[in-house]
Amino acid sequence: GVRGEGLRAKALLGGRDELLVAAKAALRGTVRDPEGAPIAGAQVCASPSSATLLRSETREPTCATTEADGTYRIDGLFPVEHRVDASAPTYIPKQFTEGEGPRKRRTVRLLAGAERAGVDLVLRPGGVEIRGVVRDLSGGVLEGALVSSGGGSARSDEDGRFALWVEPGTAYVHARADGYASNGDRGAAPGHAFELFLTPESVLIGKVVDASSGAPVAGVSVTSDRWGARWNWGTGPDAVTDAGGHFRIDGLEPGTYKPTAYDDEHYGIAAAQVSLGLGQTSAPVTVEVHPALTVAGTIVPEDGEACERGSVSLTDEASKRSFSASTEGDGAVLLRGVLPGTYDVDVDCDGYVPEERYEPIAVEEATSGLEWSVAVGQAILGQVVTAKGDAAPSMRVRATMKVDAADPRARQTSSWGVETEEDGSFAIYGLKPATYELGISGERPGPDAPVEVEVPKGRDVEGLKVELPGSGSVTGRVVDERGAPVGDVVVNLRSKDRGGGMFFFGGRSSSSARTTDDGEFTIEHVRPGSYRAEASQGWTRTLRSPGTSDDDVQGVELSVSEDEATQVEIRVEAKGAEIRGKVVDADGGPVSDAFISATRESDSATKSAGSNVRASRWGNWDLQPVLTDADGGFTIDNLTVGTYTVHARRKGGGEGFAEGVATESEAVITIESTGSLSGTVTASAGPPEEFTVTLRERESAVWRSDTFFRTGGAFSFDELSAGTYELTVEAGEGSAKVEESLGDGEERDDVKIELVGRVTVRGRLVDLDSGEPISGMRVHIGPSSGGMFFGGGGGERKEVSDANGEFEVANAPSGEVQLFISTQNWGGTNDYSGASMMRTLAAKPATQDIGEITLVKKRLTDQEKSGDLGFKLRDAAPDEEWAKRELKVAFVRPGGPAAAAGLKAGDVITSVNGHDVTGEATYKYWALTRAKPGEAVTFGLASGSSVKVVLGPAL
Repeated sequence: GVRGEGLRAKALLGGRDELLVAAKAALRGTVRDPEGAPIAGAQVCASPSSATLLRSETREPTCATTEADGTYRIDGLFPVEHRVDASAPTYIPKQFTEGEGPRKRRTVRLLAGAERAGVDLVLRPGGVEIRGVVRDLSGGVLEGALVSSGGGSARSDEDGRFALWVEPGTAYVHARADGYASNGDRGAAPGHAFELFLTPESVLIGKVVDASSGAPVAGVSVTSDRWGARWNWGTGPDAVTDAGGHFRIDGLEPGTYKPTAYDDEHYGIAAAQVSLGLGQTSAPVTVEVHPALTVAGTIVPEDGEACERGSVSLTDEASKRSFSASTEGDGAVLLRGVLPGTYDVDVDCDGYVPEERYEPIAVEEATSGLEWSVAVGQAILGQVVTAKGDAAPSMRVRATMKVDAADPRARQTSSWGVETEEDGSFAIYGLKPATYELGISGERPGPDAPVEVEVPKGRDVEGLKVELPGSGSVTGRVVDERGAPVGDVVVNLRSKDRGGGMFFFGGRSSSSARTTDDGEFTIEHVRPGSYRAEASQGWTRTLRSPGTSDDDVQGVELSVSEDEATQVEIRVEAKGAEIRGKVVDADGGPVSDAFISATRESDSATKSAGSNVRASRWGNWDLQPVLTDADGGFTIDNLTVGTYTVHARRKGGGEGFAEGVATESEAVITIESTGSLSGTVTASAGPPEEFTVTLRERESAVWRSDTFFRTGGAFSFDELSAGTYELTVEAGEGSAKVEESLGDGEERDDVKIELVGRVTVRGRLVDLDSGEPISGMRVHIGPSSGGMFFGGGGGERKEVSDANGEFEVANAPSGEVQLFISTQNWGGTNDYSGASMMRTLAAKPATQDIGEITLVKKRLTDQEKSGDLGFKLRDAAPDEEWAKRELKVAFVRPGGPAAAAGLKAGDVITSVNGHDVTGEATYKYWALTRAKPGEAVTFGLASGSSVKVVLGPAL
C-alpha cells in the first residue's frame, strides 16, 4: 500500500451533510410472477443502507404500489445503497438481486439526481397471510407502527392490527414506532396471532468535548455502545453532534449504555456506563475525545472487478485493539477514529481469496491510498436435487476446507453458505485449491455424510450434482393433560440414529417446527429413521410430560419412513396457573417500573445451590416480561402448576428474587438499594491507556463488562446489588484478577488493581492414547472468568498447532486462565473435538512452555450417535475450585445401563477407561464417554472400585 496525506470521510464516501442536501434519486421496475404476468397492487419498498447517514435516517423504507401493468417507481431516495423488497397477497416476498458469483449484488446503488431503471422482481406464489396486533407494555394498542417480516412491511391500523404475506414456516415479525424501542415476535406462519409489545423509549443525551481544551466538538459521530465505532459493518452512527457538541439518541430500551464518539480526527468513550430506566432520559453525559486518525484503502481483486462485499480488520496485538469496516462502493474501505499503533491486517472479500498474510500497518498519521489485493481463486458449481431428481431450491450449501497436513497453518478459505436457486443450482467462489466438505441443510435433510470435493489448482469444479436422501413427513399436535392445545411452542425431532448438529436458517428446518395456536405442527421433509419428539418453550425450556420430573426422559418416540406421513401427539403439563405479587423498594414503597419473570424451579438432582436464581436471570430472555403497575403489583399467568423463582428487575439497575413461590400464591419481592464499585488500575509504567474490566458475581450469575479509555486508570460500575464480585482486568500492558465484596447500597471507591505482564505460551498438542502430535488445532488463552480470548500469533498463525503439534500464543494473560482449543474448520469433519481447560500461568518468565496437552480422539464419526449411559453428573457449583472439581454422580435412571452396572448416586468418578478425569483433567470426560451403543466404558471411582457400563441405545 501507499501512505498518503490523509483522507476525510466525505472525500471518499460522501459526507452526511452533502448526502442530506444532494439531489434525491429514484428507482423503477416491474413486478411479475414466474410466468411473466404483471402483479398489480404489489408493495415495493426501498430501504437505505449507509455508514454515513444516521440509523434513524435509514430505519424506515420508502414504498410504492405497482400499477395494473406491474410497474412501480419510488422517488425521494438518498443517493446511497438500497435494499429493495417486493410483496403481494398470495406471494412469497422477494429481495432484489442482480449479477452472479462474486459480483452478485443484494443492494441497488443509487446516484444523486439519477434514476435507476430495471429493478425488476419475480414473486413466487405460495405466500401465507399472518395477522397480529402491536401494543405498548400496558396493553394499549399502537397505531402507525411499522411492522415487517421477510421483506414485507405494513403499518398497524387504529386498532393496532396488521397483516402481512410471508413465506410459510416460522416468521419473525419486527415492529417499531416513534417514542418506543423496537421489538419482535416469532411464530408459526400461518396459524399464530402475533402480539408485539413495545417498550416506551429511553433516551441518551450528552455532549462531546475536546479532552485537552474542553471545547465542544461538532459533527462527531456518536454510538450508544463502545463497539459501533470500531466495528463498522455498513450501518451509520446513532447521532451526530450539533454546533454545541450536543447529541441525543432515542429509541433505546431500558438498560446499560456506553456512548462512544468518533470521526476522522477524534475518538473517545464516556468515562462510565450509563444506566437508563423505563422511559428515562439520562442526565447529560460528557464524552471526551482525543486525537485519532483515518486509514483508507481499497480491496483490489486481481480480475479488475470491484469488491462488492468485503471488509478490512486491523488488530494491534500489543494494545489488544481492533478496528473493522466493510466496503462501500468499488471496494473502498474507510476506518475512522483509529488510534496510533502497529496493526496486523485481515482482509475479506466475498468470492475472492485473500493473501496468506498482509504486511502490518504502522499508523502514525492519517493514511490513505492503501491497496489490498485478493485473488480470484477457484469455484465449486453444482446443483442440489431431491431423491426423485427434482430441483431443491432454498437449501444452504456450506463448503468447509479440510486442514492441509503439510501446511496446517495455511489460511482457510471456507464458505458459510450460499442458497440454492430455483433450479437447485449453486456456486461457491473464492476457494483455494484444497479438499472441501460440502454440508447441505434447510427444509430438507442433507446428504447422509458431507460431500467431499477436491478443488484442483487453476480449475473450477463444475457439474457437481448432489442428491438429497428421501424423506417422510411428521404432523401432530401438542396438547396438555386435559387434551387442550398448546400453541406457540417449538417441536424438535431428536434423532436416535444419527449425530451431528442442526443447521437451519430463514425459519426452515428438517427437524423442527413451531406449533400453531391450535397446537398443530408439520415438518414436511424428515430423514427416515427413529426419533424422539420433544416440545419446548423458547430455546432451553423442555416441556415435561404430566407426572414426570426433570430427570425423566421427555418426549415421545416415533419412526419416520420415506414417502410416508407419521402422526404424533405430544402430551405436556397443562398451563393456566398464575402467580400474583408486589414489588417494593428497600423502604417498602411500590416499584412501578420493574420487569417481572418467573422460572420454574428444577427438581433435577443435578442442580447445585443457587441454581434457581442463576437460571431465572438468563433463562427467560426470549419471553415477554410483565411490567408492574402503579402500585407495584403484578400477575404472571399461563404457568404450569409448580414452584417458581420470581425475578424482578429494573433495567436501569436494581433487582430482587423470590424463590420457592408456588403457583396460585402471592409473593413480595424487595429490590434492595444498589451500590457501586470503583477504583484504579495501574501497571509498572503507569496507568494503562485502555483497559477492559469484567465483573462477575458467581452466586447470582451477574456479569458485566466495560472498557475504559484514557481515564488515568479510573474505572467504575454502578447499580450493583450486594455480593462478592470477581473483577478481571485485561489491557495491552497486562492482566489481573481481584475479588471484592459489596453490601446493600454500599458505594466503594477504594479498589486498587495492579496489572501483571503478559506472557508468551508455548505447548504441544498430542493424542491421549498414542502420543502422536495433533496438527491444525487453534489455541486461545483468556481469563478464567470468561470474556475475550486472545489468539496471539498475528499474521503468522502460530496459535495453530503445526505438524509437530506445537503452538505459540503471544500476549496471553497470566494467573488463572482458560485454554480453549478449537478446530479451524468449524462444521467440518475432524478427528478431535474442541476442549476447554483451566491452567495457572506464572507471570515470569516472559516465555514459558506448558508442555503437552492431551486430546481425546473421537470414537464416533460426526454422523454417529452416542449411546446412553443412564446417569447424570451434578452441576459444578459456581464457586467450586476448578483444580478440585469432582465428577459426582447425581442421578441414576432406574432400569438404565448405569443402574445395571451398579453405579450409584453419590459415586465420584476419578477415571474413564483408565484415564484420569479429576481436577484440571475433567475436560477429557465428555470425549472419553462418547461411544456406540453396545460398547463399554469403565469408570474408576474414588472408593477404589470400578464399574463397567455397557452403553444402551440412544434415548
